[in-house]
Amino acid sequence: MTLLFPFLSASGQIQISSVQVTVTDPSGALVRDARVVLSNSINHSSEVGIADGSGTYVFNNVPFDRYTLTIEAPGFRPATPELTVRSNLPVVVKVALTLAGSQETIRVQARSGLVEGESASTETDLAEVQIEQLPGVAEAVNCSK
Repeated sequence: MTLLFPFLSASGQIQISSVQVTVTDPSGALVRDARVVLSNSINHSSEVGIADGSGTYVFNNVPFDRYTLTIEAPGFRPATPELTVRSNLPVVVKVALTLAGSQETIRVQARSGLVEGESASTETDLAEVQIEQLPGVAEAVNCSK
């Protein structure tokens, strides 16, 4: 009987439980819509759930064994606590996620010649032809000749 139903003990007692996961932020506020994954690395099984409005998700019918929880939510670092299910009593896990650090890189490149670093004055060189093409300057230049 143990070969067909490994979650039954020799006495016939069912060896399953539930895992209740509550997700909070660092201040203790509940985090809704967090993705919660219960994984078993021995038999390569996993179950995925989404935390409800109270930041909670319950995995039911969890066989006795060791598991890894993976909790992810936007704006937070993923958390991966380990747990062991070894009793018919529900396993209650509270996970406080830490804020993800924002990472932004600003790259500044200087071009020489755009700004005079030695002086606050401005200077523009104009050719004589450019000056003569200014309105009103042509008449003044013709009068002085």
